[in-house]
Amino acid sequence: MDIDGKYSKTRNWGYLGSTAQSYDVSMMGMSGTYTMDTQTTNQYGERYFVGLDARYQVDKNKEINLFADYMKEDLESKSMTYHYLTMLPMFNNRNMVTAGYTNLFDHERWTAGAGYNGKDKQGDYELRAYYTEFKKDQKSYYNYYSGTTHSAGDLSSHDEMKFKSIVTEGKRSLQLGDKNLLTFGGEYRKEQYDSTRINGEADSHYEAVYLQDEWVPNSRWTVIPSVRYDHSGDFGGKTTAKLGSTYKFSKNTRFKANVGSAYRAPTASELYMDWAHNSYATIKGNANLQPETSFNFDVAIEAEQGRTSGKLGYFRNRVKNLIDYENLGGSTYQFVNVNNAIIQGVEAEAKQKLGDKFTLKAGYAYLDAFNSDTDERLANRARHNIKLSLEFDDSKYSGVTASLWQDWLLNYHYELGNETNDTHLNTLNFVVNKTFKKGLSAYVGVDNIFDQKNENLFADGRVYRFGMKYTF
Repeated sequence: MDIDGKYSKTRNWGYLGSTAQSYDVSMMGMSGTYTMDTQTTNQYGERYFVGLDARYQVDKNKEINLFADYMKEDLESKSMTYHYLTMLPMFNNRNMVTAGYTNLFDHERWTAGAGYNGKDKQGDYELRAYYTEFKKDQKSYYNYYSGTTHSAGDLSSHDEMKFKSIVTEGKRSLQLGDKNLLTFGGEYRKEQYDSTRINGEADSHYEAVYLQDEWVPNSRWTVIPSVRYDHSGDFGGKTTAKLGSTYKFSKNTRFKANVGSAYRAPTASELYMDWAHNSYATIKGNANLQPETSFNFDVAIEAEQGRTSGKLGYFRNRVKNLIDYENLGGSTYQFVNVNNAIIQGVEAEAKQKLGDKFTLKAGYAYLDAFNSDTDERLANRARHNIKLSLEFDDSKYSGVTASLWQDWLLNYHYELGNETNDTHLNTLNFVVNKTFKKGLSAYVGVDNIFDQKNENLFADGRVYRFGMKYTF
């Protein structure tokens, strides 16, 4: 049995900067500009998690699994909005009203389920069922208001959400001779979504079945064809297929390639959301959204030589009806379909062992994502993502492992209101893990050690983390 507990606490690091959104207005026969300037702190407070994973051995090759977890977030933030109006020649950038808010976030999630798995002469089998419930209760209160219609302590907005999900899934593998491993399975998922963020209550169900064959024609070559059928209660069914292959040039060098199609139906939020955040934005769903479909292709080469290993790959996804969002003016956004999009890039990874306990790792990803009808770059994606890490592993002797890593997010393209720009973020992070005797382990870490902040990336500053796990 495993018991896993985690705790983190973030303090208020102050206001992260300001974001201005402007749009044109008309009144009294004159034209002007309305501007809302927003300042927001990070979300600060406490996060808790506890998980339970119990396994009972029925016999040598059969096992019953019971699992449950609970997560709670008790967070708070502060925000200020300054509303300005320009009506030339009468006045320029006049402050009409200033409002301050205290925002409270109370989030809870429960998951509980059971599984059964085993192995016989023909292969493996597994069956799982689990229930998830997620609640959000968010309130915003005025802590300052320069006008006369509100006072400090008044409720500005209240947002509630309850999400329930029941999932049943299973799979079976059959060894057909020496060269073929056949796997088939399915999934049923029922979801209920009730929130002040959407118009009414949204119920949906999804079903899927799949079939896969792992064919090994010889010692160097593996081929994996698969087919999948997805069905949504709102959008009907869609069949997709994929073909994957791995070829070994030598014991230490491999070439991998995958080609196939994919499908994703819109979520209830994307279809029906109608949420006005008092100091930031209004987000609207779109009941006319169509499911995403895509044709995907990727290739990669992997190799190891002594203490050195590496990987280099390329991918290209051609997406039809990509689900994204667009600005409708001011601070209002709506989910939309991008008719045609290309998402492609290069990924590289290298690893070098430094003695018996230290390992140096480097990773790089280049992303080119754009609307292929207009050639405009897709928002909320970084062009370059770089990671450099130094890992320490002394688990065999002292039970200690540690990792120090630097993340660079470069040329991140964002759209906020009428503003379109690029930004970047780099963070240094550290975590150390210790395994004690009798099944007890713990970790402590710091994310964003140097307290970097970026309001456009919702980077809130330094975060301390702590967790424990007990197995018996």
